[in-house]
Amino acid sequence: MRLSVIVPVYNMAAEGKLKFCMDSLVNQTTKDYEIIAVDDASTDGSLEILRAYQERYPGKVRVITYPVNRRQGGAKNEGLRAASGEWIGFVDSDDWVTPDYYERLLAKAEETGADMVGCDYTMVSKQGFEPGETVENNTADQTGPLDQEKHRKLLLRPGSMVVKIYRRSVIQENGLSFPEGIFYEDNCAGALWSLYFTRFERVDAPLYYYYQHDASTVHRITPERCRDRMRAEEIFYEECGRRGFLERYGAEIEYCYTLLYYVVTLFSYLQGVRNPKLSFVRELRRGVTKRWPQFWENPYYKERVGEEEQRLIALQRKSDPGFYWYYRLKRLARSLRKSLTKKTLFCGLGALLGFGLLFGATFQGRGQRGRQVTDIVVFGDSVFTDIGGMEAIPDRLAQALDMSVYNASMGGTCASRLEKERRQDSATGSMSLAGLAKAVRGMDFTVQQTAGLRESNTEPFPGIIAGLAEIDFSRVEMVLIGKGLNDYHGGAVIDNPLDPYDEYSFLGAIRSAVKDLRERNPDVRIVLVTPAYAWYTAQGVTCEEIEYGGGFLEDYVNAELGLARELGVEAVDLYHDFYPHEREEDWELYTADGLHPNEAGREKIVQKIIDTLKPGDNR
Repeated sequence: MRLSVIVPVYNMAAEGKLKFCMDSLVNQTTKDYEIIAVDDASTDGSLEILRAYQERYPGKVRVITYPVNRRQGGAKNEGLRAASGEWIGFVDSDDWVTPDYYERLLAKAEETGADMVGCDYTMVSKQGFEPGETVENNTADQTGPLDQEKHRKLLLRPGSMVVKIYRRSVIQENGLSFPEGIFYEDNCAGALWSLYFTRFERVDAPLYYYYQHDASTVHRITPERCRDRMRAEEIFYEECGRRGFLERYGAEIEYCYTLLYYVVTLFSYLQGVRNPKLSFVRELRRGVTKRWPQFWENPYYKERVGEEEQRLIALQRKSDPGFYWYYRLKRLARSLRKSLTKKTLFCGLGALLGFGLLFGATFQGRGQRGRQVTDIVVFGDSVFTDIGGMEAIPDRLAQALDMSVYNASMGGTCASRLEKERRQDSATGSMSLAGLAKAVRGMDFTVQQTAGLRESNTEPFPGIIAGLAEIDFSRVEMVLIGKGLNDYHGGAVIDNPLDPYDEYSFLGAIRSAVKDLRERNPDVRIVLVTPAYAWYTAQGVTCEEIEYGGGFLEDYVNAELGLARELGVEAVDLYHDFYPHEREEDWELYTADGLHPNEAGREKIVQKIIDTLKPGDNR
C-alpha cells in the first residue's frame, strides 16, 4: 500500500461537511491508497455516513469506531496503528483537497527523495473548489536536506500537519504519536515530529481547502480549550526532554512553549471567554515562569512577539491584578468613549476601578458589550505606534480632537501584500492594509486570527485584531491610512497598469482598500497620510539616494498624492516641505533614528493632520 489517509471524525454530518470531505478523498487521482476514517464516538449521523462510504468503496475506505471520545489525537493514533501505507496523510473531516492533491505530493517525494512533503492551503467559507485566501504553510528556506539550522526553522514554524504527508517508517522507528484527550494536539506533534525527518520538500500550490465555519476549533475559545493548549505545550516540553532535544534546541523550545502556553492563551482567553478570571491569568504567568524563569530574554520572543504584547506582559510580571484590571478597563473604555465626555469618562473609570477592586466578581459580569462606536480608525505602520515608549500619534489626535480614535497600526506592515510569490502569510498578507480592509468589508477577521493560532512563528497582534472585530464600522466617521514606508523598503511595485486593483502593488492595494472600506461604510471619510522624508543613518544616506527595487520614496509619495486626487479622497503630505533636510544632521530635529518621529516630530505630524483635516469639513 502506497498511502494511508487518516480522517478523524466527530459530529460532522451536518451541512454535508463530512460527505464533501469524503468525496474529495475517494476521487483522488493517485492509485494504491486507503482512507482510514476514525469515528471518535460521534453522536450525530457521522458513523452512518462513513459506513455508507465503506460499503460503496470496499478496499478503499475503512471505518474504525470506539465508544469513548478521545479527541483528534486519539483518533489519529488509532488510524496510525491501522495504517499499512508507505506514506501517511491526515485530513480534517470538515476540509477537502484537490483531486490531484496526493498524486502531486507523492510525485514530489519520489522526485526529491524527501521523507516529508507539504504544500500551501486556502481558507474558504463555502464548499467548492474556488480558492480563497492562500496561506503559505511552510517556506522555501525550510526545504531540502534538514540540517540543524533547518530543524530550528521547522521548530519555530512547523506549519499545519494536515497539509503534509509523512513517510510511515520514520513515524514507526521513532515512536511518534499524538497527545490524546485534548484539543491542539498538533501544537505538540507538529514541531516534535519535524525533528526526525531528514528531507522536507513542498509543492508550491494551495491544494488543501481549510473550511472556516462556526464549529471550527479556532473559533471557539473556552477555559477548557485554553487549558488544552497549555497541556499540549507541557507534553511537548516533556517529550523534548525525554528525547534529548532540550540542550540542542533550548531557545527554540522555550519560545514555542512561551508563545503557545502563555502569550496566545493569555490574550485569546481575555478576549474570547465570558467573565475571564484573575486566578487563571495568574496561573498562566506562574506556569510559564516556573518553566522558563526569564522567558522575556529569549531572542525569538524579543524579535517575534509584538511590542504592545511585550509591554502588557511586562506589566503582568509586576502585578497580576494591575495587568488584569488595566487590560479589562482599557477594553471597556472603548465601548464607553462615545457616550461619555472626556471629563466624565475619567471620573467614571476612576470610580469603576475602585468599585472593581472592591467587588471584582460583580464587575466580571460586565465585560460583554455591543459593537464599539469609534470616530476615527487609523491604519498605519510603526510610525503611528508607541515605538520607543512615546505616546502614539493616534492617541495624541484623540486628545487634540476630543474624538475616539482606534489605533490599528502595526509595525512592519505595508499597504500592499508585498509577496513576490503571490501568497499570503499573517504579516505581509492578512495584516496588510489590503488584507485588513477586506476583513473589515465582511467583518470577518478569521484569516488574521487563524494565522496567529495555526502558524507558530506569526505575530498576530491579538489585541489590535480583537479590537477591530468589535468596531461598528458603519458608524466610523473617518479612516486615516498611513502606509507606504514599508512598501518602499520592500520594493513593492508602485502600480500595475494591467490591473489597477492588484493588491500586490502599492496603489492597487490602496484602491482595493478604499473600495472595501466604502462598501462597508459609503459615507466614511478616508484620508491618506504619506510617508515622511527618511534618513538611513547607519548607511549615511537619505531616501533620495537609495531605492529598493520599486523606486525612490518620493516616487511612492507622488503616486499616492495622485491617487488621492483620482479617488476623491484627502491627503496629508508629510514628505514635501515638511521635515527640513538640507543638512546631514537635520534628521535629529524631528526623528529618533531617521525614520520614526521623536516627540517634536509626533507633535508636528499631529498638527499637520489637524490642519489638513479641518474638522467639520466632511468632504
